[in-house]
Amino acid sequence: MVTRKVLSCLVAIAILVAMLPFIAEASVVKPMEYGWRIHMEEGVDYFSMPVIPDDANPDAVFGIDVEIFSYEPATGYFTPTVLEGGKGYLIRCLEPKTVDVYGTTVDGLTWATIMANLQSGWNLVGIGDTDVTIEDDVEVVGWDVVADKWITLGKGDTLQRGNGYWIEWPQGASFAASVSAQQQQQQPPPPPGPTEIIVTSDPTSIPADGSSISNITARAMSDGEAGSGYILVFMIEEGPDDVGLNPDLDGGRVADIAVWDKTDVNGYAYSTLTSGLTSGTVTVKAYRMEIYNTTTIRLISLTTPPNITFFVPASPVSDTTGNWATFTVTVNQTVNVSWYLNDSLLFTNRSVTDAKCTLHAKVAGEHNVSAIAANPNGMDMRIWIWNVAAAPHAQIPTLMPVGIIALVGLLVLVALSRIKR
Repeated sequence: MVTRKVLSCLVAIAILVAMLPFIAEASVVKPMEYGWRIHMEEGVDYFSMPVIPDDANPDAVFGIDVEIFSYEPATGYFTPTVLEGGKGYLIRCLEPKTVDVYGTTVDGLTWATIMANLQSGWNLVGIGDTDVTIEDDVEVVGWDVVADKWITLGKGDTLQRGNGYWIEWPQGASFAASVSAQQQQQQPPPPPGPTEIIVTSDPTSIPADGSSISNITARAMSDGEAGSGYILVFMIEEGPDDVGLNPDLDGGRVADIAVWDKTDVNGYAYSTLTSGLTSGTVTVKAYRMEIYNTTTIRLISLTTPPNITFFVPASPVSDTTGNWATFTVTVNQTVNVSWYLNDSLLFTNRSVTDAKCTLHAKVAGEHNVSAIAANPNGMDMRIWIWNVAAAPHAQIPTLMPVGIIALVGLLVLVALSRIKR
């Protein structure tokens, strides 16, 4: 007969055998993920990816406030949807930025693989996670972002990991050619950019009420084609000090009077202008480097008095002492809202279109709650009748005769139990 102890051992062995495939799978060494810190300077630079993250979309890796372009010898610059190993990229930042990138390393890139992938024309090549030495008489052009100039490299020089370099192929003359021939060499293709920016505003006239908006749209065009992936800056060039410029949901702020947005696949970027309380004309400029255009919006003074368009609660309001009541108004213009209780000023909400007042019902009786909305155009008023009743006094429970008899009986039983002890 199999004892209980032996049976337990057999069950344990069976479970261990069943788990062996999972234990083996868990012990497999997976590719280690590495992190790289990439420092980007303001302006243009050329880089490559030493690691490829799981989400290799350029906006996901570097943020939407960075322009990134790839290059094909046959077609020129374009906006990539994913970043790849062995590719060179042009990057442009509005200001210095540091990004940490984690992913699978780009290894195995050699000078031989770079040469094997060259196409006719200018090639923007990338270096992986290891430096590469130039092994042939080939001229390589790099960019010195600090000195803001091109540098020329040749056989025996080192191409640094994470950088992007230009190689024109085939080359008309070897790197060993004369200095004069090197000086005459054509530079790599210039960074892409729009040749025209079209700016419109809708509507072109809005009330100077502190809340009306005009939608600003800019479109970047490059030789008649929509330019995607460009960061356009919107700036208030002229206008009253109390107007506001707001970024699109995908954009950001540069300064108090300037915001930015990146053009979409159709070349569009967006912003909105919010009016102040001062009439006049606002000029909004949209630009990318030296290419720009402007649009104007008229701010029209309001002459009609303000109007309370919404209020809660309905009057009269019934309440009891000890409770709290909230009164709210919405006005169609920016106003100052003054709150009164029985003709006594409580406080004032300034430069608002929505206001509220919360009151504690302390005294029973009929009260007047008033909201006066006023600005230079006039005023409007809302009055509530607030009836506050006294809270009922707490009652002490009384015992009925039957209850009294039951209570006396209970006390007698307790006393008798103590005597028996």
